[in-house]
Amino acid sequence: MRLIDLALPVPLAQVFTYAVPDELADAAVPGVRAVCPFGSRKVVGVVLGARPEGTAPPPNVRAILAVLEGASLPEELLGFVRDLASYYLAPLGEAVRLALPPVDKTTTRALEEPTLFDDAKGISSRKVQWVKAAAASSEAEPKLGAQANAILAHLRALGEAPLARLNETWKNARAATKRLAELGLVEVTERDAPDDPYFAELVAKDVPPELTAHQAEATRAIIAALEAGQAKTFLLHGVTGSGKTEAYLRAIFAARACGKGAIVLVPEIALTPQLVSRYRARFGDEVAVLHSGLTPKERFVMWRRLREGAVDVAIGARSALFAPVAKLGLVIVDEEH
Repeated sequence: MRLIDLALPVPLAQVFTYAVPDELADAAVPGVRAVCPFGSRKVVGVVLGARPEGTAPPPNVRAILAVLEGASLPEELLGFVRDLASYYLAPLGEAVRLALPPVDKTTTRALEEPTLFDDAKGISSRKVQWVKAAAASSEAEPKLGAQANAILAHLRALGEAPLARLNETWKNARAATKRLAELGLVEVTERDAPDDPYFAELVAKDVPPELTAHQAEATRAIIAALEAGQAKTFLLHGVTGSGKTEAYLRAIFAARACGKGAIVLVPEIALTPQLVSRYRARFGDEVAVLHSGLTPKERFVMWRRLREGAVDVAIGARSALFAPVAKLGLVIVDEEH
């Protein structure tokens, strides 16, 4: 009999051991959510790992009922949550709850009742089409109509835009975009729609400014540590307006160039549209914003975009520390005092 340990969302300082049916053995890996019986009800727990082979099962051990697809915790985030629970003497299930997204429809259907993780009803995200200008080619471009030319120039200046937004400006944008895609001049992709008001307006790409001597010195040190894969801490000290944010942006760019993601922690008061716009101007919509004003649906969309690797930069207040950023390589604590 294969046995696994689960973290359940209950205020008890212990993990719970369950048996795994043969048909679920391959799917019950660390980080995934599993539906299991708990007393007279069903709850969703997170698989922590398998017990060593030959371990004697506890008396009256029960089996998990299902393994849920969709939201799962990356292995490194699961390890972080376990360390956090141990350090703060907190119930592991309660700590795991912090790292999970709101309940999705898959979970609601599996439980057929409210889950202990969240009382919200099941949610799902809506999809939108985004259009991005393809890399410029040395070959002569085919002759285009005035509207297609205008859309292509707009995308090359902006980088990318939602198809629906293009259609608000140009009446036949969908047909023109389809033609541009057939010619290989643009790429059309489907993404989760961020309903967060911070993403309501398009933001033009900015041009990185020339660094000051102090900015360049700080940036070089941070980038050197990133490229060397060193675990290192830096303190940037400077008055308001001295250019710390530009150093952050350069560091994030360097982390991404190394294939690593970043988390930017800011005070609640500083999480303003102007701040988010600054990051979007540099990285486009490849950022996720996490804050207390998000609805469960908005939180779920942001969480899933991070978990699936669609974005690799998370900006938020304290809870953003639990964002499932893939290959996390940089944590920025702005206004750390």
